[in-house]
Amino acid sequence: MTSSEPLPLADRGVLAVALTGTAEALVDVASGLWEVVPSDGSRAQALLDGSLGDSPFADVTMSLAAASDELSAFAWILGGDGAYGPSLGSLLRSCVETLGRAWWLITAEDAAVLAHRAALLALNEAGYLASNDAEAAIRREDGELRRLRGSEISDEAERKFEEVRVAGLSARAPGYRKLAVDLLDAVDSPNSGRDYSTMSGASHGERTTLAAFGNARPGQTGLARGGLDLPINVANLFIWILLESVHRVMTTLFDMWGESSDELRRRWNTAHDDTVQIVAPTFDRLMR
Repeated sequence: MTSSEPLPLADRGVLAVALTGTAEALVDVASGLWEVVPSDGSRAQALLDGSLGDSPFADVTMSLAAASDELSAFAWILGGDGAYGPSLGSLLRSCVETLGRAWWLITAEDAAVLAHRAALLALNEAGYLASNDAEAAIRREDGELRRLRGSEISDEAERKFEEVRVAGLSARAPGYRKLAVDLLDAVDSPNSGRDYSTMSGASHGERTTLAAFGNARPGQTGLARGGLDLPINVANLFIWILLESVHRVMTTLFDMWGESSDELRRRWNTAHDDTVQIVAPTFDRLMR
């Protein structure tokens, strides 16, 4: 077997179970962390500057919730019996971008920079709503549901950013490529730009990327017969990116919380190590 052949179904099932365990641990441990009071003098205590719910740090919880959803979906599709290589690339890209968003926030130097970054992201994300007078969201305020127009959301985001804006810091939010590549650099990816391009190429259906996807058999219409499987070498890249990206974010959070998170760190490390002990020998065997 060569590393360019499709990842065998039996191995996909084994890897999917392992990744599902990591996704479940992410939900369990991250949820537990938000309930733990940061240690005195810790970075988290300084960044939170009060309760978690009232802090811009709440954006990190949302990013981790989305990442756990994407990781679970990746595992579910990987373990299925269809050929869905491009879909796995799309999910990987989404997950790394989501984690990159969290990474940018948790690496803020202090509470003021965190507030600036969170508000800037919200402003950037609300920008497309500026001219939208249609109903765009529903919010509960004082026990009542309030319907918000897109322009209201955009105006509110702009006001919030101006309230917390830090002089001298950029007023332009980084793009998702930048957020993802910065996280890949943090996990010591040997070529973060190339790795991001590979997952993006799969996501966008780029021919130069998908040409490497196992069992594409062009028919007269030019469509692939039998689907586009995930080659062993690409699966190896994708899964290690997933595992190392989420592990880097989680270990940084534990470092931020200090000793009060030691039990949660132990639980996370156990779950992560259990997955690695399945993934590593599987690919060692397949890529000989």
